[in-house]
Amino acid sequence: MPAGCEGIPSQVGLVIGRKVSKSAVKRNRLRRQLREILRPLCPNLKPGYRLLFISKANLLTYRWPELRAEVHRLLQKADLLVSTEADSDAKPS
Repeated sequence: MPAGCEGIPSQVGLVIGRKVSKSAVKRNRLRRQLREILRPLCPNLKPGYRLLFISKANLLTYRWPELRAEVHRLLQKADLLVSTEADSDAKPS
């Protein structure tokens, strides 16, 4: 955890630039999808971090379940998700 950030909720930012798509409709759709994927995950993020998701053009080809799984995988890989009781119950011992 970053020094001096104990107890401060993590912040999440999204960057969907024009290189992703020149169409504002497509960029806004991707932005809405990522926000909706991150909304239920935010309470499970470790406190005190600032996350910045910089999107690439290939994200436009992902379907909803693939995009959600990829975001979840990235957060787990970075060890930013707090394990919940439901997660620990699902794992075999």
